[in-house]
Amino acid sequence: MADNLHDIALLTRTGLAVGTKHATSADLPIDESLEQLSRTLFARITECVINHETDDWPGYYDKLCATVCQVVARSDLSSDSKSVLTRRLIEHVVELQRWWPRLSPR
Repeated sequence: MADNLHDIALLTRTGLAVGTKHATSADLPIDESLEQLSRTLFARITECVINHETDDWPGYYDKLCATVCQVVARSDLSSDSKSVLTRRLIEHVVELQRWWPRLSPR
């Protein structure tokens, strides 16, 4: 549970609320703002995975997907943006799951 809370803290530090404010008030199109938010969260998720140590990687990835869903659901994004962002982030986690920890330096 502590790892899950740590992951939530890392993901929320990216500022989903700040990111959504930019998406609605900036001169950038919403799609571009969503792209920027996605890239930021991709980096944070990757950081969480690389820095994590466990003997239960499948369980960790399941919890990470649940964390992604919780964080995005709590955001101020529109329903459509939440759906798109959740899908992208889950796809990113699935892609990481294919390669990590196999690529981890040991």
